[in-house]
Amino acid sequence: MYRALKAIPGISQPVLGYENGDGWNHPELGYLASWRDGMYRMKFEAKRPMAGHDRYWFLNSFAGPPPPGLDDKLMMSVMKTWKAKCNVEADYEIN
Repeated sequence: MYRALKAIPGISQPVLGYENGDGWNHPELGYLASWRDGMYRMKFEAKRPMAGHDRYWFLNSFAGPPPPGLDDKLMMSVMKTWKAKCNVEADYEIN
């Protein structure tokens, strides 16, 4: 998944790490994404199976308040690549 993320245009500085939360130590993959007026920190975080997801999956989220005009096109582009290259379930949210 790390290599797939590095190959997406407009994505830079992917960093693989681990988050200890929700009762378990799980992987997360952060990256910078170019968006209109700058670079923004995004991340994919592993999630446990739950309603709507039969297996472990990844949530793509934006760190901090979204910039004006941010829509889902950037996150959808990244998720489409992940799903195609890695056969992984993914979803997104804009906080």
